[in-house]
Amino acid sequence: MDRQNLILITEHFPCGHGEEELETELLFLCQQFHVKIITLDYDAPLTRTLPQDVTFLRLPVEDRSGKFLRMLGHVFYPIWHREIRAARRHGRKVFSHYTASLETIADAKYLADFIISQEEFSEDTPLVLYSYGLHPYTYGICQAAKKRRENLKTVLRIDTDHTPDYVPYEQAVNQYMDEIYLQNDRQRRYYMEKNDIVQNRSRYKICDIGVLAPQKQNPPQKDAGFHIISHANITENSRYFQLVDALSRLDGIQISWTHISSGKGLLTLKDYADEVFYYKPNISYHFDISPTKQDIETIYTKSHLDFYLTLEPAPEERRSIVEAMSYGVYVVGINNGFLDGLVSNENGIILPSDIDAPMLSKVLSMLQRVIPAEVEKKRQAAFQTWDRHFNAEKVYPEFARNISL
Repeated sequence: MDRQNLILITEHFPCGHGEEELETELLFLCQQFHVKIITLDYDAPLTRTLPQDVTFLRLPVEDRSGKFLRMLGHVFYPIWHREIRAARRHGRKVFSHYTASLETIADAKYLADFIISQEEFSEDTPLVLYSYGLHPYTYGICQAAKKRRENLKTVLRIDTDHTPDYVPYEQAVNQYMDEIYLQNDRQRRYYMEKNDIVQNRSRYKICDIGVLAPQKQNPPQKDAGFHIISHANITENSRYFQLVDALSRLDGIQISWTHISSGKGLLTLKDYADEVFYYKPNISYHFDISPTKQDIETIYTKSHLDFYLTLEPAPEERRSIVEAMSYGVYVVGINNGFLDGLVSNENGIILPSDIDAPMLSKVLSMLQRVIPAEVEKKRQAAFQTWDRHFNAEKVYPEFARNISL
């Protein structure tokens, strides 16, 4: 099968941090396409290893005088005036928002010109323009698409669970994109309601994240200890302070807790844990900041993890939850909406939303006494959830086929 051409627009990848999912997705895109990446990040160092046949370009830094002239050239464009009205409807009434939207349309035109200058655009062969993430520059793909040529397809993949209530030129993006992919049905409904989508609803599709099968499985042998893993950004009023209180109430149980975290409140949580656990020799704990893939594999394979605990599920935690399932580790958590379609009482345990430290302590104590057969049933169900819905070797080849021409 001849591979088609694909130009992938990213905000940072393969530079800096963020857009981690692309690292896996790209492996499968390369099986379907000749991939050229254009990143908007012009100065961050290259931090990811790309497949050998992937071409990588940075959007050149624009001369400031040229940008200013381009902004002036768009002052009388109807789309800018429509965008000002849209910004006002969303409460953006400050003059800086108007100049920012003018700057956005100038930046988008600059990106469009750069895309059109690529040799793939001038060739008479199928071409997919793919924007990973919804950002102001995305409108540049739409402007390039106005130069309609045969065999051209525009694709947007929104990689966050919720987009802001207002994104510059979002309506224009919705108009010109051939297909828009969102992570799950809840996100799709939210996005369509937010943008009052009533026509061409079939263009809004679902493609969730994909996680590769682990090279090693979580050890099946359970020791006398109780091993918990969690992952969340810590805020001042985080529920994980309650977790510290809950764990401190458990005596006679050897407990190991690993928390992967970031956020301004992490040091505060660590200080609190140091204080509360000082006279608790049965509790060991470790805070891991931005671990590498190898670090995560070590966490899951060095000892038997009993379950993944989430007390404040958030979009950025979705990958970590799916990753746990790929190791056959079931999830215990509060469902605030972000666990819909992901965790149930079959492949995990849903906690009451109003749970407090004493109640959480009782739940943790109960989990220590669950019969092994029931635990194994949940572990198998968690693994099957990953394999059926989030296995990268199934998710991304299908996505690549769907976006091809």
